[in-house]
Amino acid sequence: MQKSSSANRQRRVPIQRRSKETLEVIYQGCQRVLAAYGFSRVTTRLIAQVAGVGVGTLYRYFSDREALFSEMYTELARRLVADVIPSPAQAPWPLSVAEFTERILRRFLYRLRENRVTVLELARNRHRFETRRQQRRRELLFQSAIAALVEEHLDVEDTTLCAFVTQHAVEATVMGALIDHPEMLDDDRLIDEVTRMLAPYLASRSRSPTARRGAAPRWSEG
Repeated sequence: MQKSSSANRQRRVPIQRRSKETLEVIYQGCQRVLAAYGFSRVTTRLIAQVAGVGVGTLYRYFSDREALFSEMYTELARRLVADVIPSPAQAPWPLSVAEFTERILRRFLYRLRENRVTVLELARNRHRFETRRQQRRRELLFQSAIAALVEEHLDVEDTTLCAFVTQHAVEATVMGALIDHPEMLDDDRLIDEVTRMLAPYLASRSRSPTARRGAAPRWSEG
């Protein structure tokens, strides 16, 4: 299936509260349909029916179902970032790099488990609806949040590169488990393994002597 042009795929950007509520209802309806029928059987008419909105209402926001899938996939990423990766000011724990990394990974995996069916269906089929530009936008959501943390607390020389490596390492491992070995998602040993891979890398990139020694970095109370 050929993907739509990235331009004008989402026709209406919600600003008012009522529009945002309608968009949320559409997203929830789409999630329920994906869980019940799977990606290939989802239609805009079925989404609208389950969401309790008119098909015309759905088309006011999205040009087609691929546009809806793309925006919802990005929105899920945005919510994961907001729920899982704290802002630099909200990282109060005096933890080691390994402990801090493990805590964030655990929160990430738990949130992913809660949305596993939706994320799995979209991840498996993202080549059908996501343009390269949209994929990059989604990746930058995570990378920007990671870069802000490591710049503030680890004093990394190249935060952009560090965030790029971190984001792709985590996504490749965790999404690979979700798609190819879903049973791993329920095994906390996956968190331990990713932590063992990632924490030494982050500590080694830090110019902070305490972080390089494995001691607590500058996660302070304020």
